[in-house]
Amino acid sequence: MVAAIGIPWRIWYVTHGIGGEAPPSGDGASLDRVWPSLRLALDVLFDDGRWSVIAPLAVAAVLLAALARAWAPALFFGVLLVLVTLGGGWITWSYTELPITSDESVNPIVRYTGAAVLLAGVATMLLLAAVWERLAPDREQA
Repeated sequence: MVAAIGIPWRIWYVTHGIGGEAPPSGDGASLDRVWPSLRLALDVLFDDGRWSVIAPLAVAAVLLAALARAWAPALFFGVLLVLVTLGGGWITWSYTELPITSDESVNPIVRYTGAAVLLAGVATMLLLAAVWERLAPDREQA
């Protein structure tokens, strides 16, 4: 349904000569940029000068939830954090005009990673609640 709603806009873009949101297809991204781009995404996500300990705590909460066999939230948030981080690496890799740097004035990786950090903060609380429910002894309801 959402894709169907976007079709008229896409037609309008094309008829007015407006480029899409996809990266430029001219020269293509080099495979030499893959690892540095992914490393930049990880470095920014786990930068304790920007985000303190939020991302490492979220990773620990995912692992703790998996160990407690709270599979659904652990899998959901684990995969989501990985995909968001890979998305940040993809942005730097595919847009070759972006330098591989965390300088916020020339690469949006820090702003993009802010969404992952916000997700990590919320996910940590939900994951720890799932662990608590899984491990807490049954309480009698009064």
